[in-house]
Amino acid sequence: MMTAEVRLRPFRQEELHLYAQWMKDPLVLGPFVQPEHLTLEELEDDFAKDGWQSRRLRRWLLVFEDQEIMGFAHCWEFDPYEKHVEFGRIQLPAFRGRGLGTPVAQALLDVICAETEAHRIQSMTACGNIPVQRIWQNLGLTVDARLKEYMTLHGEYVDCFVASILRREWLQQRVSAV
Repeated sequence: MMTAEVRLRPFRQEELHLYAQWMKDPLVLGPFVQPEHLTLEELEDDFAKDGWQSRRLRRWLLVFEDQEIMGFAHCWEFDPYEKHVEFGRIQLPAFRGRGLGTPVAQALLDVICAETEAHRIQSMTACGNIPVQRIWQNLGLTVDARLKEYMTLHGEYVDCFVASILRREWLQQRVSAV
């Protein structure tokens, strides 16, 4: 799937060490993402089940201009009764501040619509994460709620926003943009 200069592709077994490194590196995670405490071996065991391409979880590498790895994206179905999908992404520091956040999120929403039956697509971030909120605005996501002390960042509870777009809204936007 392509959008601008960004492509998403599934992880390969030999790339899992990248994810393991990134999820422990404060420079990669930035101020709004908590480190993940799974070992490489635990990640490999999880990957062996389904290649991180199941209903419960999908992870992709973000590839810039078909060659440079620029980060990763993920989505998961979080509600067992409804077709709701939550997504997120992390761009490596060298790819931040270059106007790629919106194309990355756009590519991610396109893949979610192509590969899932999502009715509602949502994302969450700490209320202080203004760059992500701008991306949401660029893509037509609506902030649905402010959740009090919902996330833990660096040992502190912080409020977060949850924003969403319905599948039909996203697909209509894409048709209108052509």
